[in-house]
Amino acid sequence: MFHGLKRVSKNKAGLTLIEVLVSMLLMVVVFLGVSALYVASQQLFFSANDKIIISYEFQYAVEHIYKNVMRAVGDETLAPGSRPLEVPNPTTLYVTTNTNDPITRANYGNTVTYIYSKSGENLMFNNVSGSESIIPKIRLTDLSFALSGNILTIELTGAYRNETLTFYSACYPQLASFN
Repeated sequence: MFHGLKRVSKNKAGLTLIEVLVSMLLMVVVFLGVSALYVASQQLFFSANDKIIISYEFQYAVEHIYKNVMRAVGDETLAPGSRPLEVPNPTTLYVTTNTNDPITRANYGNTVTYIYSKSGENLMFNNVSGSESIIPKIRLTDLSFALSGNILTIELTGAYRNETLTFYSACYPQLASFN
């Protein structure tokens, strides 16, 4: 009986120091690979999130401009200062719109001029009650309005944290007028 126990204790094998070190080294390599992947995916997420914030802000700004541009009234042949859309310089847009809905011949003269312009790092909207920044969350780095015939193009470049994005838009306003 004791003879069988001796054999069991002789066959019992343990781990050597080399085997423990190799297994630890493999675990460290796997951990470093996984942690590098985690850090890279986290950076990608934050970068994409910042670009989404910029695009949402620009989308809001373009919709704000588009809403007023589509209500622009007047005739393109009028003298400067009374046209429905004017771009005196690439960073300023004048929109003359009607305050009534729907626009009729009787209330056609009730117009107001809105001004969109770049001021510092803000896109400003000036209306009858004052001036406000339309996209306060982001820094506006570049703005360009262009009017070619009756087509308004807008180019906005902005930054949020470390990300920058350029947004392009164009619209063809109806320019309601009565001849």
